[in-house]
Amino acid sequence: MSDAVGLPAPRALLTGFSVEDVDDVVKSKYESAKLLHTFSHMGLPKPVAFGTYASDPNSHFYLCAFIDMESRIPDPAKFCAILAEMHQNSIRHSPEGKYGFHVSTYQGNMPQNNGWTNTWEEYYVRGLKDFIKQEQTVHGPSDELEELLVPFFEKVVPRLLRPLEWGEEKIKPCLLHGDIWYGNIAEKTGTGDPIMFDPAAFWAHNESRSRVKLILQADELGSFCVPRYKLGRQWLEEYHKHFPASEPQEDAEDRNLIYSM
Repeated sequence: MSDAVGLPAPRALLTGFSVEDVDDVVKSKYESAKLLHTFSHMGLPKPVAFGTYASDPNSHFYLCAFIDMESRIPDPAKFCAILAEMHQNSIRHSPEGKYGFHVSTYQGNMPQNNGWTNTWEEYYVRGLKDFIKQEQTVHGPSDELEELLVPFFEKVVPRLLRPLEWGEEKIKPCLLHGDIWYGNIAEKTGTGDPIMFDPAAFWAHNESRSRVKLILQADELGSFCVPRYKLGRQWLEEYHKHFPASEPQEDAEDRNLIYSM
């Protein structure tokens, strides 16, 4: 291991991977954490390096600063304040004001299409369609789903997402953690400060994560309202104390429904 990388910090956490094509996965984790860390030094372990073991070219690593943490859900008020600050600090920093990310990221072993788009609606639709294709590859086609998708993409999505980009209050891309759920958050030992880790970052509407894994995963804020993620609506309310819902606010609940599919 010492032949592959030095340790610039006194304490560091090394995570190893040895599955096919995982070099892209560890690169995406590093690039996500590095960019997120520029907008918030709180709540996110600082990334140090990623690479391949000198002794085994088929094994790869991601190295970040070590933080003692407890496997507990952090205080909603503290966590949401940090998350909202990170989102707000990133506004106007997306390359050319576009949605996407400069490398592919992963949800588990599922690659995300992060190619740049000019509108949030375009990015959302492409991401959801990609996941549907992956779902159908595994489980086969569904006539019922195909029937439902036509009005969803032709009517529901334009109705809820297109107004976000109209007028003076139009949304601007924010950098998201991309994988907020109870398994990726914790408390710092001794202080109880919130910690988040294992990001899959991208530039998006701050209310969303857009990595809609159908039933398997929710969006950045949508996960706050899905019971299985053990967070709850209180988290959404705490977040909006710092970062109000986008206009038109009367559509916020319906937007959250499609973000938390």
